[in-house]
Amino acid sequence: MTDLPDSQLIALARNTNAEAFELLIRRHGHAAAGLIRRMTPDPHEAEDVLQETLLQAWRRLEQLEAPERFVGWLVQIARNQCRMRLRRRIPEVALPDIPEPRPRVGRLGRGTADSHAEQLDKVLEALNGLAGDDAHTARLFYLAGLSIREVAEATASPEGTVKRRLHSARNRIRDTLRKEGNP
Repeated sequence: MTDLPDSQLIALARNTNAEAFELLIRRHGHAAAGLIRRMTPDPHEAEDVLQETLLQAWRRLEQLEAPERFVGWLVQIARNQCRMRLRRRIPEVALPDIPEPRPRVGRLGRGTADSHAEQLDKVLEALNGLAGDDAHTARLFYLAGLSIREVAEATASPEGTVKRRLHSARNRIRDTLRKEGNP
């Protein structure tokens, strides 16, 4: 069986032939394992992610449309498993307590501090109204104070993706504030 091409091994594995699947993993599993080791520095966690990757590949083998792309398909499953593990590890960022500003009399009069506090409340409300990856990225960057690099590491995303998400979040907040009649 070791001399069979991948396409035949995949066909056998789809018919629940565990030995054929094992041969496929021996041939190509190193690609997924290498990616997992790079994305998951803890060796014990990396082993768990690898096991979950192999289990998902076994369960989803019927979904593989192009047997010649088995390696890329397996690596993508590994990448997704790593990302899911990272997302579970990152707690949702709670909004920090922002103290009420004390009324002050400045150059522009008493209403200045109150006006800024109201604007801040509206921005935070608009940020809370966001959902998805853009919102999570914006909270990590603006509220948790993480740098772009730290947000990229925490979300297992490239820095360019983090910048795009922040840009998108800012635009959505700006649109929300305009709709509500705020400058």
